[in-house]
Amino acid sequence: MKDHYIEIDGIKTRYQDEGAGEHIIVLVHGLAGSVDYWEKTIPVLSKKARVIALDLIGYGKTNKPRIKYKNEIFIQFLKKFLEALNIKKCILIGHSMGGGVCLQLAVDYPQYIEQLVLVSSAGFYKKLPLAYRLASLPLLSKFLLKACSPVIMAAMIRYFAYEKNAISDDFVDRANDYWHSDGAIKALRGTISQNVNFRGIKKSIMKAVKQKALKLKVPVTIVWGKEDELLSLKGAEMAKQLMPHAKIHILDHCGHMPQLEQSEEFNRIIEGLL
Repeated sequence: MKDHYIEIDGIKTRYQDEGAGEHIIVLVHGLAGSVDYWEKTIPVLSKKARVIALDLIGYGKTNKPRIKYKNEIFIQFLKKFLEALNIKKCILIGHSMGGGVCLQLAVDYPQYIEQLVLVSSAGFYKKLPLAYRLASLPLLSKFLLKACSPVIMAAMIRYFAYEKNAISDDFVDRANDYWHSDGAIKALRGTISQNVNFRGIKKSIMKAVKQKALKLKVPVTIVWGKEDELLSLKGAEMAKQLMPHAKIHILDHCGHMPQLEQSEEFNRIIEGLL
């Protein structure tokens, strides 16, 4: 798959754009993620639709300016990306933190959304693993994130996957390269500090997600791994309560990355929306 670049408000932005068809699918990664998290999704879905994945501002190969990484920054960045590619309507799919971004965009700018898919989406349940809560503390976060060697990085990525073998060494190597690229850790620390405290996801974030979910008018599909150790399955249950009209798929033998761990089933679910 070929990388493309476009400037969004002066930010050099990496994206991939494959396939053609009646539908356009836009894929949005989560915290510390990148286009690479969709490497098992794009080749399959691009046979039936146009599929676009981007690196959000501060992540992957997209530029990493010194800014406050508030959620509104990501929402506006994604909106401007859709405008820059002249995307009038799309099936918007967000993973983890990207799910929260997509949810808010779908409420604020529903004219862009054909359907919304939330994959192990952040903001529906407060509890987080200790490592993430520690990373929200300013002094500790700088030490902890910089101390992540390639070995620790590999262990951390695979820890949140139930199907460990689904995460290739090559994928981990690329994630490690992005992690240690210039400005990446500052962007990650900034994002965490805006969304997380030592108790878990901040109350203000939870409240915002709940309010947005209650206002959502577009068709919604929820996909979650049954064994998700990062964002508990209770998040899926809460999401369904807030959006009773949503379709929900709970994948067995699956942790926090359904699109990588159970890629065949995940792709079948998305194909069913076309």
